[in-house]
Amino acid sequence: MLNSWLIPDKIPKKADAICCLSYDLSWDKTRLAKQGLACVIQALELYHTGMAPIVIFSNAHKEYWRVEAHKKSRIARGMGTPLNALINLKA
Repeated sequence: MLNSWLIPDKIPKKADAICCLSYDLSWDKTRLAKQGLACVIQALELYHTGMAPIVIFSNAHKEYWRVEAHKKSRIARGMGTPLNALINLKA
């Protein structure tokens, strides 16, 4: 995972954007997998500390990318993130 490559004293204080990479959906395609949910929450926590003005979500599923994007946006909105701070990339 990326976080194992980061050196704590080298983590930037500011960035242009925070990118949350796609993980798998649950087996029934109705919710984010545990790792995906953790990534979304971590990205949004960084956003709310003021690290970057934008959160970019990648959505890897060709068939289900809209489901994945909707779930991530819903979580973000629930955490008080404005829609204009979110970018969902299509698979």
